[in-house]
Parts: sequence; C-alpha cells; structure tokens
Amino acid sequence: SGHGLVYNDCHRLETLDYDDCHSKGCLMNRRQSDGRQRVVAAAAQWLLIPGALRSLAPLPVNPPLPVYANGGGLLNDPAHPYWSHYAGDEDTRRKPAYHNGTAWVWPFPHFCEALVRAYPDDPAARSAAVSYLGSVRKLLDTGCLGQLPEILDGDAPHTPRGCDAQAWSVTEVLRVWRWLQAPESDPAR
Repeated sequence: SGHGLVYNDCHRLETLDYDDCHSKGCLMNRRQSDGRQRVVAAAAQWLLIPGALRSLAPLPVNPPLPVYANGGGLLNDPAHPYWSHYAGDEDTRRKPAYHNGTAWVWPFPHFCEALVRAYPDDPAARSAAVSYLGSVRKLLDTGCLGQLPEILDGDAPHTPRGCDAQAWSVTEVLRVWRWLQAPESDPAR
C-alpha cells in the first residue's frame, strides 16, 4: 500500500494511503485550477490502478466505439467498449481488450511524473508520486522476479498478462524513480 494525493475540506494537499485515496476519488474533491491538474485528476479517477494505467476508462462513450472481428461481426458493446480482462481467444477476446481497458505498466510512471509537474510547488505531490510509483513493488516481487509485466487486467485483481519481463516497463519506472529521488530534479524541466 502506498500513498495518494487528495484535497481535504480546507483545500490543502495531503497524502493518504493508496487504497484510501483511490476509494475517495483522489484529487477530485476540489476544483482544479489548471488543465494539467484536471488531466492528472481524471487519470487518477478513471485510469489509475496499482502499478499501471488503463488504456480506456470503464465508462460509457459517445460516439460509440465498435470493435469488429476479421469477418465483420461485432465483438463488443459499442456504447460500453471497456474490456476488464485480457483473456480468452486471441482474435475475439484478447486483441479487442488490448487497447480497450487493459492496463499498461510502461505509461504508469508518466502519470507519477505528470502529478509532480501539475503541482510543482507542492511537496505532497512528490511524496504521492513516490508512493504511487512504489505500487510496482508487488509486481517486481511476483511473476518474473525483479521484472515488470507488459500489461495487467483493468479490473481487480489486476492479473499480470502479456510479456512477463517488459523492458520499457522497467526502464520507465527506473527513469521516473531516479528523477523523483534526485534533489536537483525540477518539476519544470
């Protein structure tokens, strides 16, 4: 369990336990004053899972997003295209799920970096980003030890899928971890 960012009733940024923050609608308790902050808040609310970002929010969409099989048959509900699990037949289940809800590990560190950049003068943002990034520890300690997977199911229990040892997942976590730990790291750069 890590920490997250939330605005309390006094509009101060404070850190919370990752699970508690997630259940309280992290960052959404206050009007966001900056476009970057709104993007980070929306990603935290709809895309963020421990160690990864979903490729699509579990929400209805308009216009509809149909996914068709090679033979032309409809594979999804176009108004609700989110696929919660990456499993089953490759052509009719896994391929459609790949970019429609499957959570990816490699962009997750970008969220942590964006959080700090959206709140450049708030030390709680850096603390929260470090805690969020720390949620990859469970992934490092399971499956292919010391490695990070390519993707996770979008819904709990967020089972690792795809490649067991994805290089860009590991390198992005390491890059952002080093950036967050460097005393000279400036959110503006």
